[in-house]
Amino acid sequence: TMVNYTNLPSLESLNLDYNFLTELPSNVLDTIYVQSQNGELPDQTINQGDTCTIDLPIYFQMEETNMLVSPEVTGEYIGISVIQLPTTVNEEGNTITVDTSALSPGEYKLDVSYNHNYATGGVCSYDWNVTIN
Repeated sequence: TMVNYTNLPSLESLNLDYNFLTELPSNVLDTIYVQSQNGELPDQTINQGDTCTIDLPIYFQMEETNMLVSPEVTGEYIGISVIQLPTTVNEEGNTITVDTSALSPGEYKLDVSYNHNYATGGVCSYDWNVTIN
């Protein structure tokens, strides 16, 4: 359910940790600042050799309104250790692609994050499980 933020005239900052939005309501884009949020995206199943693509409109909304402190997007999978994966921001399709083509078949927990603000500790981070056949 989308919340009507127009009834909150003094809303200046939003910390959406564990109550995340993948897209911001257009009526608040010019009036708020998203400090951080952590959330889970739907699981995916892909074939070995394929890349994993996610829709994350909020990244592009934040970029468009100069809300990004750090536009760099990092991708990784979380196992015994954290392994960085090449990540591409696709402006044309408003998607983010994580290069999973070198991973063997199995189950992985993937993560993408952006807007790393080391001064406040804020970050926007999204996890999801991917099964590679």
